Amino acid sequence: MKPVEGRKLSLGKTDLDALFEKYLKPLRSKNARTIFKILVKEKKVKSMTTLDIQTKLDEIGIIQSKKEINGWLHSLNVAELAIKDEERGKPTTIDYDDKYTFDHWRLTDFGIKIAENLPSVLGTMPTLVEEDIETLLNELTKIEIDRRAKILKKLDELNMIVKLLLYFLETGSELNKTKLMKKLEPPEKELDNLISKYSNQDRGPTLMIRKPQKPGLITKVFCLLGLSHNREEKYYLTEEGRRIAEAILS
Repeated sequence: MKPVEGRKLSLGKTDLDALFEKYLKPLRSKNARTIFKILVKEKKVKSMTTLDIQTKLDEIGIIQSKKEINGWLHSLNVAELAIKDEERGKPTTIDYDDKYTFDHWRLTDFGIKIAENLPSVLGTMPTLVEEDIETLLNELTKIEIDRRAKILKKLDELNMIVKLLLYFLETGSELNKTKLMKKLEPPEKELDNLISKYSNQDRGPTLMIRKPQKPGLITKVFCLLGLSHNREEKYYLTEEGRRIAEAILS
């Protein structure tokens, strides 16, 4: 997938796979995302060293060794988002008097475009990544009402599916709808729709699997009384669902 100048991108399945499995893969990690944000924020500087980045991380309370930072930078390099300069040099954003030199890193042109255009590619608001609720709320008021409703609906769905995935990960076992309803307290129809969407390959990514159970005594009693009882199904995470849940926590 390469950016096409002068026209809007139309992303097919192959493009989306490349986008998420190659170019955005390292950004699943909070540490890699933070380093990427630092490179974006400091892009006016030609390049940064690991010591520059380490200092910026320290300022926001993230302690990482230079070896760990180099590892994340190399993952951004594999994804073509960042590149290492051929020549080493001194730090560029802090006072430094020592003679020791460091590798210099900077965003690629593609990395800059990803940083600038990713929100529109994903159909989200640019301020969503800023973690500033007041700004986000102000931006919401400026959006046309129908699109605002769609964004809020997507955010509700995202919030619910994240809670669902993390609850599966927390329990480490199969769950039935009764337990999910008790833990998440959603409207039953909303939970049904969510489970259906994310356990059906035709509607969305398959994050969980339905496991029908043999009718138990309660189910048989309900049937004898002419009542429906649909809480016997159990659900468990797919490998993809588990991977995403674990990535959210990393």
